Amino acid sequence: MPLTKNLYKAATDIISSKILTESFEEKFNLLLETVEDFIFILDADGCFENVSYKGAISLGYLPNELRKKHVTEIIVDKNKPALINSFRQVLSSQKQISFNSVFLTKSSEEIKHQVIIRPIILDNAVTGLIGACKNLSKESVLQEKITALKTNQLELNRLLAVERQRSGRQKVVLEELNRLKNEFISQFSHEMRTPLSTIIGFSEAICSDDQLSEAMKSEFQLEILNEAKRLAKMINEALELTIIESGKGFLVKSELDCLELLKDVIISNKSLARNKNINLEFELPDEKFSVSADKDKISDVFNSLIKNSVKHTPKGGKIKIFGQIFPQEIEIILTDTGKGISQNDSKKLLNHSNSFKIISKAKSETGIGLDFAKKIVELHNGYMDIQSEIDKGTTFIIKLPRNLTD
Repeated sequence: MPLTKNLYKAATDIISSKILTESFEEKFNLLLETVEDFIFILDADGCFENVSYKGAISLGYLPNELRKKHVTEIIVDKNKPALINSFRQVLSSQKQISFNSVFLTKSSEEIKHQVIIRPIILDNAVTGLIGACKNLSKESVLQEKITALKTNQLELNRLLAVERQRSGRQKVVLEELNRLKNEFISQFSHEMRTPLSTIIGFSEAICSDDQLSEAMKSEFQLEILNEAKRLAKMINEALELTIIESGKGFLVKSELDCLELLKDVIISNKSLARNKNINLEFELPDEKFSVSADKDKISDVFNSLIKNSVKHTPKGGKIKIFGQIFPQEIEIILTDTGKGISQNDSKKLLNHSNSFKIISKAKSETGIGLDFAKKIVELHNGYMDIQSEIDKGTTFIIKLPRNLTD
């Protein structure tokens, strides 16, 4: 507090002058009228002789109201012993000391001050005390504002960093759009080639081989039918992926109980798990949790995840489903003791740009379904993730927001 110290020194210099001239008195009175801090002079009995105008006002008094009032009258009771002890130290050492004390305003409000006091010595005798007080509550408010500004600055820096990262990702996406489009067409064509080759091959055999038995013809026709269905499924999935990516006219939302829907899907898959001697368990909250969602699509997501776990969990394994309700969202966790997949492959499973790329045996018939499931959850403003390790099982995590009109 350099300003207070300078004013305090000026005041003590004036008071300590052996000859208090009229000029000095005018300067001192001017000091008391203009200084912001609470400056006071106490007589030998500890009563106020003079106080700064703005300092008195800060305590709710006029200067005249404080004159002749004992200093302990405006100090909280718990601070009075420390104040008296400080005065004794000043008188015995005749040196300046500093301490904190809590002053009482006229309306009994408590305000913490930092106090500097020093003896007034005239003709080698202590005739009183001069003090300068700094209101620490103002300093606390300023410090709180500084802390808030620093916090806001940190938050702004974090948001800027996030935006930079997002801009960087968007730039990469834009640069790769054409390449991904070509890659998609190439991959899709490759996936269609196998069923088409089978259909054409068996069809030619039926048409050109007169010696083919009826049983063989029936077998070939069945293969043709299966491959045609497989091809139709791939085309439908490609069209559905396009609709999902556009997000237009895809969801038909209504208010529904997410947990009740999940229970129904789990129960419908019990027999599938039982056939592989897999223990399918669930622990879900009893309370209702409303979401605004497309019932069929969310049901497909739950169904796809459970079937995926049943498919890749060996006989005698275990699948467990948990549910946790938070103020604004529900978290659903499905964990199994299946064969698991690598961290790299789990990322690719949920990468929309790799929808038609067969990356491992674990993906096979379910990879595209998982990709769709993630996109459906995202279209519901939710979140889906996979945590998995080879031979240690897989965990699916889904978060869906609460219906705000609930």
